[in-house]
Amino acid sequence: SVSFGANIGGGYNELDVSIQTSDFLNKWVHLAATYDGSTKKIFKDGVLIGSQAATGNILPTSILGIGYAADINGEFLNGQLDE
Repeated sequence: SVSFGANIGGGYNELDVSIQTSDFLNKWVHLAATYDGSTKKIFKDGVLIGSQAATGNILPTSILGIGYAADINGEFLNGQLDE
């Protein structure tokens, strides 16, 4: 799955979107995650693939991690990042 986790409004939660591994193998894919104060969204190549209602401010209580979760063993990106 692709996940967008954030501490919003006093509690950490994740938007998890199921994916087909074959959609990501051996090709570049653009992933983007946004939060506008009411909805978290994940986009793949500009197409919305998942959303979740959330309210509150993103709290700066943790380090931004892309492709890994330092506190959870086994979550990591097995691929490459560019720009």
